[in-house]
Amino acid sequence: MNKCRGSWQARSGFRLSTWQAATGRWRGRNRTGKGPPFTSPYGVYQFKVLPFGLCNAPAIFQRLMETALRGLVRSKCLVYLDDVIVFGKTAEGHTARQREVLRRLREVGLKVKPKKCRLIKRKVAYSGHIISEKGIATDPCKTCAVTPTCVTELRQFLGLASYYRKFVNGFANIAAPLHRLLEKGAEWDWSKACQSAFDALKYHLTSAPILAYPEFHRRCTVDVDIRGDGLGAVLSQREGKAERVVAYASRTLTKTERRYCATRREMLGLVWALREFRPYLYGQRFLVRTDHSCLRWLRNFKEPEAQLDFEVEHRAGRLHGNADALSRASSTHCGRLSIMERLVAAQQADSDIRLLRQWLVGANWPVECPMRDMHVLWRSGVVGRMKMVSSGDIAADSRLRKGLSRCWYREH
Repeated sequence: MNKCRGSWQARSGFRLSTWQAATGRWRGRNRTGKGPPFTSPYGVYQFKVLPFGLCNAPAIFQRLMETALRGLVRSKCLVYLDDVIVFGKTAEGHTARQREVLRRLREVGLKVKPKKCRLIKRKVAYSGHIISEKGIATDPCKTCAVTPTCVTELRQFLGLASYYRKFVNGFANIAAPLHRLLEKGAEWDWSKACQSAFDALKYHLTSAPILAYPEFHRRCTVDVDIRGDGLGAVLSQREGKAERVVAYASRTLTKTERRYCATRREMLGLVWALREFRPYLYGQRFLVRTDHSCLRWLRNFKEPEAQLDFEVEHRAGRLHGNADALSRASSTHCGRLSIMERLVAAQQADSDIRLLRQWLVGANWPVECPMRDMHVLWRSGVVGRMKMVSSGDIAADSRLRKGLSRCWYREH
């Protein structure tokens, strides 16, 4: 399906027509003219055409269609199994292309279903998407979903949703609670987090943005970011003064990848994003933007055998919002305070530390106890003891020390 999605990046401004082949399976023949045999009470019989039920039948039929329309695919029409879409800029040229495609189908004995034909339209439904002059959007008829009640129904919903994941900003993080229900040994517990993730996916699928058509004469930009347990990437192109999104991509990190250092995780995100968008980037120079300045040394590589030609640009995190939003940790921990918020709350509850805070904020430090001898530090609302010029020891309750150590270890 990835090849299908990449093939119908049709040209904007074209008139569109869609057809569906009728009884195509019974028309297909292999090179030997012999099909699979089967037994009956009256002997062994063998198909001469392509029957239903074979695992390789779709590939055989796709090859039949591409052979019949050789020389026309991509330039005048696109085909995926029995679905054909013809495009043309003018009405006369579009009509001529339709005649040529129909003639090719007639030569191999294929027919089209009149009820499934949509001729000379500005907007058509094709392969689960709505294709129009503005771009590519999700098909509302395909994105209606009922709340799953078992693992099988959940797999069906996630399979459908994943088909449209390039339309959803931060898909991997939104769907994380649902994927946890599919893990081995997990019990079925449809919690509030699962319902929230399900509702969020339905909302994003039904109100998904219209993605722009890729224009290969324009320079592409890839924004990459990693945050917490997620990778995020955005492929965009500049149209005038505005940047239009061509595709979104995101995924969660594995248990092994979560133990990578920051620079290695950023490199992982870059390599993954370039593989994800390779059909759009291959053969042209493009720009990679990241908020991790250590990746800028990639531009110093002089490797003539490299398959992709790009330059790396550092962009501050506050300006890197499009990819950063995709890589943010999932919202399953909403309602839980961060470790620093818990630390501030614990210090406010401690009588001794609360007295220190009052002395620091009120600037009325007692004379009999000089501040320089106490080496007290006040930073971002947290009280600590000065140890060095650039760092310090934070006054923390024993219950929070383990959590602080674990948090800082992950951020290392």
